[in-house]
Amino acid sequence: IPGGIKALFDPLGPLATMSAKTKLLAALSWISKRIAADLDLARRLRNRFAHNPMSKGFSDREIVSLTRAITPYERQLLTPELMKSLGRPSVSFDEVSTRSLFIARIGVVFSHLVMELLTRPRALYMGLPADVVCAREWDALPQNVRDAHVFSATLVFDNILPDSP
Repeated sequence: IPGGIKALFDPLGPLATMSAKTKLLAALSWISKRIAADLDLARRLRNRFAHNPMSKGFSDREIVSLTRAITPYERQLLTPELMKSLGRPSVSFDEVSTRSLFIARIGVVFSHLVMELLTRPRALYMGLPADVVCAREWDALPQNVRDAHVFSATLVFDNILPDSP
C-alpha cells in the first residue's frame, strides 16, 4: 500500500471516519451487530454535539432520542433483585437524566467494544464462534475481560444510582 498502513487512516484514507472503521470491524465480525449499532449512535451523537452549535445540549430532542436508543445496559445490571440486596430502592429509569444515561451507556459501549476486540478476532482465528468467550462463566473469563465488565458496572453504578443508600 503506498504510504503504508498509516495512509489508511489519513484524513482522506478509506478508514478516516468512525463510520468506516465500525463498518470494517462489523464486516470482519470483530464486533457484534449490537455494538456496531451502538457505535453508530455514538457517532451520530458526537456529530450532533460537534456540528450543531445551537443545540440545547442534553435537553436537545435529538440528543435525548439518540441517547435513549443506545442499548439500555443499565437495566441488565440494576435489577430490582440487586437493588434489594444492596438495600437500595429500585431505580426509576424515567427519572435518570439524559446526561447520566449518556455517560453510563457510552462508557459501557466502549467497554464492550474493548471486550469484543480482545476476544472475537482470536475466537474467529481459532475457528470458534465469535462470542464464545463472552458466553463463559465469570471465573472462566480472562482477567482483562473481567476488568472490562467491572469497569462497565462501575460506570452504571456511579452514574445511575442515587448517591445515598
